[in-house]
Amino acid sequence: MQNQQKIQMVDLHGQYMRIKAEIDAAVAEVIGSSAFINGPAVGRFASALARYTGAAHVIPCGNGTDALQIALMALGLKPGDEVIVPAFTYVASAEVIALLGLRPVLVDVDRETFNTDIRFIEKALTSRTRAVIPVPSPSEPSTPSPTAAAGIPAPSGTSAAPHFSPRRTSAATETAAPFSRTTLSWRSASA
Repeated sequence: MQNQQKIQMVDLHGQYMRIKAEIDAAVAEVIGSSAFINGPAVGRFASALARYTGAAHVIPCGNGTDALQIALMALGLKPGDEVIVPAFTYVASAEVIALLGLRPVLVDVDRETFNTDIRFIEKALTSRTRAVIPVPSPSEPSTPSPTAAAGIPAPSGTSAAPHFSPRRTSAATETAAPFSRTTLSWRSASA
């Protein structure tokens, strides 16, 4: 048997070493100011992220799970409302839905891209569907997004695709891995 070489999927130490001075300075600044929550560094990050994404508003979060929870809470959904989410995603997408007393509805993904498949979303829509979280594959972001593919333009002043179906769904929350955009828009399900 030949020598097998181990292939490391992620080299966090190597990544850190390439930007060590910058990271160490930023950490020292935050520790020195003791402004751990919503301090100047977080404000600078929010401003830079808003410029990068073109978003009018940015809410910095500790992680993607918190971001999804805030986005879903902003919709005012009621316990038992359905939220469509791909079956092929990190567990947090469905976890947050259940945490809020909502019902996750898992749909299959496109076998080629592993992105949310619009055909499965359309089949899963019911009178209780209130939101869609079309999580793109980290290696192949949705282009166009599933909601944009449905021909529904983004509302003025947002970079989000609006809700998935004007007749049944009140919102679509779109995320682009790993963190760069979480966009949200909504409209009455009766619209």
